[in-house]
Amino acid sequence: MIVKNIVYDWGGLNSLIFHELNNSRSAMVEPLAIIGNLIGNYWGLPVLLGILMMWAQVCARKNNGMASQLRVQVGRLIIGFAVAWLCVGLLKVGFDFPRPLTVFGSLIQVIGEPEIRYSLPSGHSAYIALVSMILWPLCPLALRSLLPGLILWVGWSRIVSGAHFPADVLAGALIGLLSARLANRLVKPLPWQLSKQSRE
Repeated sequence: MIVKNIVYDWGGLNSLIFHELNNSRSAMVEPLAIIGNLIGNYWGLPVLLGILMMWAQVCARKNNGMASQLRVQVGRLIIGFAVAWLCVGLLKVGFDFPRPLTVFGSLIQVIGEPEIRYSLPSGHSAYIALVSMILWPLCPLALRSLLPGLILWVGWSRIVSGAHFPADVLAGALIGLLSARLANRLVKPLPWQLSKQSRE
């Protein structure tokens, strides 16, 4: 119990930050939260994979050097997602922490489908952190600065929607980042891809 109070509850700060964000009231909060929840939903993975594969085919037809890199990143996304999904699932069931709605009831605002169990970690945050890491080397420098903002947006959306505590969001993002790092180590360009990329 003491460990949970320090590591998860942050001595009450976890709940305090949650209430400060969840009690936000403005005309733009709900639509921004809904969009953020959609962006962080892992059901978008097939769409993202399709876009990356089509992009790779276009680059290959144009003899663009990005084709090989795109295929490698697709492999990393698949492996990273499998690792993140497994970690998130095991931790959710293993800890079985209650959602904010279970803890605070009608004292909070809920946007979207009410959820009562498996708060730690946030799967949305894990997914968007993984995706941001995979897209990082593919994006121009001007767009890379938007990726951390995307992670923050999705995390904020989960808190404002009453779905997660800040600690859940932080844990999910960490899982996504570590899963991407592991995928980068496991999925390397093959020699023929490297030679082809250098020729292109």
